Amino acid sequence: MLLPALALGVWYWLLHGRHRRWTRGQASAAGDDDQTERTRPTSNHHAKVVRIVRANPRATWRTVRDRTGLTDANAKRALTAARKELLAASGQMQGSDGLDPRSAGTNGRSS
Repeated sequence: MLLPALALGVWYWLLHGRHRRWTRGQASAAGDDDQTERTRPTSNHHAKVVRIVRANPRATWRTVRDRTGLTDANAKRALTAARKELLAASGQMQGSDGLDPRSAGTNGRSS
């Protein structure tokens, strides 16, 4: 008696589970807001994410996702890339005030 119930439960989970990516289009057509189609990042998205980070350096990936329509993972990637780009640009403008590597000894301690 337990085996048919288990089989039915597994079948239902496989058929109606949220983990199935190929049902994403059907679920969003049915009115499911959690499964909306998102776009892939483009250069337009990159420029928009850079503007978001310039306006608010503490912006989160959720802000980027909501304003650009990217997926969670792509919003995180785009935010990281934009922050790195802005950090590199600000580092080039300020000049390099790094430490002189010759002042350190061979074991990493200063002489």
